[in-house]
Amino acid sequence: APLPDSVTFPALAHAATDWISALQDGPAHVVGISMGAMVAQYLAAWHPEFVRSLTLLSASPAFGLDGTSPQKWQAARLAPLAAGQEPGDFADRVLRSIAGPHITEAALDGQRRAMARISGSSLVVCSKL
Repeated sequence: APLPDSVTFPALAHAATDWISALQDGPAHVVGISMGAMVAQYLAAWHPEFVRSLTLLSASPAFGLDGTSPQKWQAARLAPLAAGQEPGDFADRVLRSIAGPHITEAALDGQRRAMARISGSSLVVCSKL
């Protein structure tokens, strides 16, 4: 499916319906992680006919449940990038904070390499969506 003109959660959910339709296999088992979980929630709420099952990981339906404003939450996550770091520089700390107790070093190493391929500037752009 082509990228939507507007990169919003509703637009991304609609793009997901196009992709699911293109697969021609009926409703999909949808798994969303972090930002993808937000897209998956919109997909399930607005287009339930495309969702066979829904699994959400590291998701939040809204900011502020703990009293944190979206601006403070975003600033805290962008602080390492503002200080000149790249995702690969803080990958180990982030991954160890979210990984389960039985994750292998090989799995962590693969995730570190994946984070090292992400540029800080792309994360900043994505944070403004």
